[in-house]
Amino acid sequence: MFKRISLIFTLLLLVACTNSKPALQKVDQARNITEDKPTLVETEQDDELEEFIEFVLEDEVIRVNLTAVPILQQYLMGSKDRNKEIERMSIYPLFQENKDSVDSEDETFSEPVYLLEFSCYQSACSYLLLNQNQKNHAFLIADLATWENVQLSPKGSKVLLTFSREVKTQITNNIVVVDLMNWERLPLQNETNDLSLTPYKWVIPTVEWINDEQISVTIKDGPPNKTDESTTTSSEPFIHVTISFDKKE
Repeated sequence: MFKRISLIFTLLLLVACTNSKPALQKVDQARNITEDKPTLVETEQDDELEEFIEFVLEDEVIRVNLTAVPILQQYLMGSKDRNKEIERMSIYPLFQENKDSVDSEDETFSEPVYLLEFSCYQSACSYLLLNQNQKNHAFLIADLATWENVQLSPKGSKVLLTFSREVKTQITNNIVVVDLMNWERLPLQNETNDLSLTPYKWVIPTVEWINDEQISVTIKDGPPNKTDESTTTSSEPFIHVTISFDKKE
């Protein structure tokens, strides 16, 4: 466990993706594919050997270019059994180009986005957000956590993901909001009170969009650790706050 944490900490120091090559490639399903587990595929392009992880999904086959995602490449290089680690990976399409649930005439993000799950220990994993056509094709958005839910904003410009983690026998949560148009993670700002949304500090039963610039969050009153100095004094079992996004300058 300690080695795994040390490895992930090292990976966090890396830039998730700086390569100009696309991180994702869709594969022609007409070819014969007999393996439904993720597999390592090698191809030679312009006298250069490239490695891909190939995922067979229900209605598509996609490849993740390891050269374009250094954080994943470095993780596999540090693994004792690379093929075994690849087989344990999963990838989830968060939404596709046809977003029927988005009701907006404004410009929306229209490219497929995927969540790649890797480096799992028991029920906790690391997660990469992947997109085919952005300059920074992938970045790490969670570690030592379990993915719980995803919600696209009303106008389709942002995506909200919820993760959980066991802290002192209590399941706590973390909220991640990503600006899809600029492909960046957004800092969260509490508009209701001075309660800090420290990752995995609170139990968060519900999160939902208000509009593309705000989310409503329900927090269970009192942190899992009773000795925490930020314990609230509300008489209600839950605290309801409105969160906006403090965009980077």
